[in-house]
Amino acid sequence: MNRSSVFLVVMAGGSGTRFWPKSTARRPKQLLVFGEDKDGTLLTQTLARFEGVVPHEQRMIVTTRFLKDAICREAPGITVLAELEGRNTAPCVYWAA
Repeated sequence: MNRSSVFLVVMAGGSGTRFWPKSTARRPKQLLVFGEDKDGTLLTQTLARFEGVVPHEQRMIVTTRFLKDAICREAPGITVLAELEGRNTAPCVYWAA
């Protein structure tokens, strides 16, 4: 597989209700740290899995406008698309494509 043809899109929206009360609208699961090792947030762990596979300039995170700043702090140098309004998975994938 040619590395130049591989892109990564991480869908990191959500309302923060799945792991309530630990997750909230301001700090949903992708921004939480889980596990004993405390190896970073779920988002940074996801990005780390693709080191050496997908170059940073070919990575993208789709999130909500409310989470954009927090996501940018967690993933400096990665392109972040912020949806004006969450519309579930299909529109997210379409926009990233």
